[in-house]
Amino acid sequence: MIKSGRALIFRALLCFVLFMLVLLMLMMPQSGLAVDAAMQLPHLRIVYGAEQALPDGTVLLPLEIHCENVPGNYRRVNLSVVTVGVASLPAFGPSVKQTKPLVYRSIPVIRTGDKWTIQLCTGLPRSFAVRVQAQSAASGKTIYLTAETNCFIFGRKRGAKAEFKADALPPAWFSGLDMSIDPPFYYWPQTETPFQVTVRLRGRVLPKTALTVFDGSFPPASYLTDSAGRIAYVPPDDPKLNRLSEKAAKQVFLVSAYKEGNDLFVATRTLRLHRNRLSHFQSDMGMALFGATATITGGTVIWARRRRRRA
Repeated sequence: MIKSGRALIFRALLCFVLFMLVLLMLMMPQSGLAVDAAMQLPHLRIVYGAEQALPDGTVLLPLEIHCENVPGNYRRVNLSVVTVGVASLPAFGPSVKQTKPLVYRSIPVIRTGDKWTIQLCTGLPRSFAVRVQAQSAASGKTIYLTAETNCFIFGRKRGAKAEFKADALPPAWFSGLDMSIDPPFYYWPQTETPFQVTVRLRGRVLPKTALTVFDGSFPPASYLTDSAGRIAYVPPDDPKLNRLSEKAAKQVFLVSAYKEGNDLFVATRTLRLHRNRLSHFQSDMGMALFGATATITGGTVIWARRRRRRA
């Protein structure tokens, strides 16, 4: 009887452990094949270069367009309909809501050998939304590649005048896969700040679509969008980034893909994230409080000992 009771308890515990393992696997982001597939997809990526402060106070931000896994020996030559659009965003904060459609204006691509670059330049503090799209056609199939990012440039030119605006692109110029984020990170995006990503194709949301996050500090993670085409994500606190300067930033890439007939749509979005200011403020305040407490305590002990010796 005792042995059979122990066997029943052991089986119950084993079932409970297996149940918890399955539950944890379901709760964890998808990985493995989904991540490997996302890494091998043809795609464009926007990669931030180093900001340059010019003598007149204007700030130049180069953005490189990286092309990966596109068929052909010279991959960029096989791309067609390459268009880059830039739109001005509200200057500050999540409290500012974008109620009107963004007006994208064409910006040239600088081609130096195998390197493609666009240059954003401003004398005023300004936020930009950047979109790149291109196509690759082969064997009756068309691949639509898009890349997006939002960025802030803190221009310092005194008395800067309104800058020249290129002709606006038509509203329907962007026909690829779109990954919008909310809040849109107009200014100083940080780790530990939650946001939502919505995947759309020509205005319609795409449920049950894979989205993979590539953050060099952590293993890649893949998610599926919900019925509204969204996933919620919180960039984790990054000890490596925390050890750098306050203004340091890292680049995180989001990748999503959707197939429709013979057409494949692949989109990426680049996030440039800084360390979380609130966490560091709390940490710095805690260290300061500890230091002040230790100083006061030590001073009080020394003063009390000296007083006893005099007595």
